[in-house]
Amino acid sequence: MGSSAAQERRLLDGLVAAAAVQAASLVMLGEPGIGKTALLDYVAVTADVRALRARGIESEAVLPFATLGNLVLPIRKHMCVLPGGQRRALEISLAIADGEAANPYAPCIGTLNLIAAATEDRPIIILVDDLQWVDPASQQVLMFVARRVLFERVVFLFAAGPRPPPGARDTVTWAGLPSVEIDRRRSLGDDHTRMIAQLLLELIPGGAKKNLSAAQAKALLANVRPRDAAGKVRRRVAAELISDLERIYRRSNNADRSSRNWSPPPVPP
Repeated sequence: MGSSAAQERRLLDGLVAAAAVQAASLVMLGEPGIGKTALLDYVAVTADVRALRARGIESEAVLPFATLGNLVLPIRKHMCVLPGGQRRALEISLAIADGEAANPYAPCIGTLNLIAAATEDRPIIILVDDLQWVDPASQQVLMFVARRVLFERVVFLFAAGPRPPPGARDTVTWAGLPSVEIDRRRSLGDDHTRMIAQLLLELIPGGAKKNLSAAQAKALLANVRPRDAAGKVRRRVAAELISDLERIYRRSNNADRSSRNWSPPPVPP
């Protein structure tokens, strides 16, 4: 389904407003370049809450707890309220204390309690971009916490690539979390198509169809040679819009191919 930036911002405004009274979570899914990072930027700038932000990096996907550390170290002072075992496990996981790695449950519950303690000061929104490249250990903790917060004043907002094609393994498990598809290709393409059709109707009264592909519109425009200044401007604008539409489709097709060729990051031993 197509979506507009205004609709998406209204959705996020409502999500952030919820942080004043209770927890909320959302996973934004979409192809690279579709605008997910811009939406995270919008929330970070406009939300009147504390923002903790991190981004998955493909080359760091093999480093356990790398993303988690970026998120929770800024609220490290609240670790003092954690039970000893949870605090120790979390500190070891984040490489700020020496020791053997604990049961995977310990850093999960420790992070949950750490965030709960931090929200007593003020609401928090946790923004994670490129979730598909977040290391599996951090993903596990973040999904664990996002599914269990209830009355804590925290919002989790994740941005991830499109769902892998059927049959492909997906390392991001957001089952139980609400998600929304961010896809402006259709709305953007429709806007361009409508404007191109209107210009062609003005250039070729009664001789242009309303529903034309970019290739059809380009071929039709090639035979139009207006002599008046207004007609020349319409032709130039129509040509620019057709070029934009071709780029939209080209970028969309490239993103579709990328998603089909997508492979998950290696899981550390």
